[in-house]
Amino acid sequence: MPPFDYALDNARSLSFSCSAYLQQIAASDKRRGKKKVTNRRFIVTEGVFAKTGQLAPIPELVQLKEQYKYRLIVEDSLAVGVLGKTGRGSAEHFGVDVRAVVVVVVPH
Repeated sequence: MPPFDYALDNARSLSFSCSAYLQQIAASDKRRGKKKVTNRRFIVTEGVFAKTGQLAPIPELVQLKEQYKYRLIVEDSLAVGVLGKTGRGSAEHFGVDVRAVVVVVVPH
């Protein structure tokens, strides 16, 4: 299986059950004796899902990111200007420190 297909398969699994998937990765790393993550790992989500309008569980994702040493990327183009006390998006809406989100993608 090409690496690209493997990455897409991982992304699909992650989107369905983020917590369970991250636990599987951690268990696999432990079984293989990995002491240090050799590649960067990311959690990527939309702040507001375009098709459903549901909000991503940003506080839970931040907790998982910190627990498993991942980086959190939020595509927040539908939330910036709308969510949060001052319109700064999903993280502000949930009261999460914006610095906990590594990258916030918004349109220009």
